[in-house]
Amino acid sequence: MGVLFVLVIWLGSIVLCVKMAQARDREPVLWGVLGATFGIFAILLLALIGPGSPSPTGITRNAKMRKCPACAEFIKVEAIKCRYCGTAIEPAVA
Repeated sequence: MGVLFVLVIWLGSIVLCVKMAQARDREPVLWGVLGATFGIFAILLLALIGPGSPSPTGITRNAKMRKCPACAEFIKVEAIKCRYCGTAIEPAVA
């Protein structure tokens, strides 16, 4: 019974760290590993440090992206012109 309780708490700390990291725009895999290793301490640290810093390009990890057909750089789905090479791009079909 004791082993099962410890296993549930351990898995819960991993899942909680991953969900908190996703909500704060942080790297979920890294925080899942930290949650598995340090448990409640990783959860507390993630709660204290808050959201990730904004990207200099304004693109978050959760943004929908696609590749430019001309230069193969990732651009937002809504883009009608590539910000890297300037190629006009047809609007994405929803």
